[in-house]
Amino acid sequence: MRGSPQLHALIWTTDCPELANDTKDAYIDYIDQHVQAYLPDKETDPQLFDLVKTYQTHDHSKTCRKYKNVSCRFNFGQFFTDKTIVAEPLAEDMDEEIKSNILTRRKEILSNVKQKIDVVLNPSKPTYDPFATPTDILNDIDITEQDYQWAISLSPDSDYELHLKRPINSCFINNYFIAGLKGFAANVDLQPVFKNHYKCITYVCSYFIKDETECSQAIINAAKEAKEANVNVRDGLSQIGAAFLSTREVSAQECVYRCMPELWLRKIFPKTLFVSTDFAENRVRFAKKQQELDELDDDSTDIFKSNIIVRYSDRPKNIPVIKDMCLALFAAHYFKDYKSDFNEVSDSQPEVLNDDFMESQNIENHNTGHPDRIKLVNSKEIMKCRRIKAHSISHSKRKKRA
Repeated sequence: MRGSPQLHALIWTTDCPELANDTKDAYIDYIDQHVQAYLPDKETDPQLFDLVKTYQTHDHSKTCRKYKNVSCRFNFGQFFTDKTIVAEPLAEDMDEEIKSNILTRRKEILSNVKQKIDVVLNPSKPTYDPFATPTDILNDIDITEQDYQWAISLSPDSDYELHLKRPINSCFINNYFIAGLKGFAANVDLQPVFKNHYKCITYVCSYFIKDETECSQAIINAAKEAKEANVNVRDGLSQIGAAFLSTREVSAQECVYRCMPELWLRKIFPKTLFVSTDFAENRVRFAKKQQELDELDDDSTDIFKSNIIVRYSDRPKNIPVIKDMCLALFAAHYFKDYKSDFNEVSDSQPEVLNDDFMESQNIENHNTGHPDRIKLVNSKEIMKCRRIKAHSISHSKRKKRA
């Protein structure tokens, strides 16, 4: 939501071997089948060659030097290797001084190689040599092939490190997967995830908690001005809110998306729902608004808002197909209709889900045989049937009992 539409996602696999000492070869074979990092042969696959050349070739820019003392935060140019290597960490019980000396030597070797790569193998530099060989590179910096292979096979910390197969002409080619690159015709970056789930979560979350420098500064200035003017808290917050609403910078692409209601900035299709199946006493519920609470009888205990479980319990039992539904199916098929007019027939879901669109996309209409709307028994709530049923996800913290 900060520029060109793009996607950051986790792709879950079921057939990837777990990385361990005895499965390393199988893991590498799996990675080689799905992740590529080389410039393909132009004669064999000219389309893929053009796509990689256009979208996957890295060129240093000011973005690379976002962090101080880092020449390229994306770590280009990458190391050349004729096969994919999984670099392993040193033994945990190794003497700390010995470990430090080994890692220092490793860093010295690979730093020299990377500097040479950036000078000789960077296509954007005048010193680029398209005819350089790995032997030429290593001989120029007085490093043997054996020392280079030793260094690239060691991880600098306690995690594994992956070096994808990259010929010497591909040190500035970014990771990709063929199906994705040909399908999107845009830059893609497929990164295998090891066991460090924390790093993975941090990476994904960082994209929706980015700061906006200009907006942040405007808010700081508004807060400072409110303090200097000695205004009350309410007026101060109003000024800060106005600064936030009026100073956020958006890209041209986002402006277009916001001006054209038929375009979505974000969309989940089919919809995914979370349904808590924990014991009633462990479920989290939301209280009604104060106005709703004030209207209750003094002895009423009906203080919570309705939810999908309450609505399921309150479903009409005189309709067999509704009565026989389990909670998951009910949540997947029905949602609360907030329109006050029960006879309203217009569909609030996007028009692209009309019957013609669904037929053209071979999408099955899952509400066949289900009432379009149902009225709950003990409330005024109306439930509406989805054209495309949602995915329901349940979660429970139930403890095992004897």
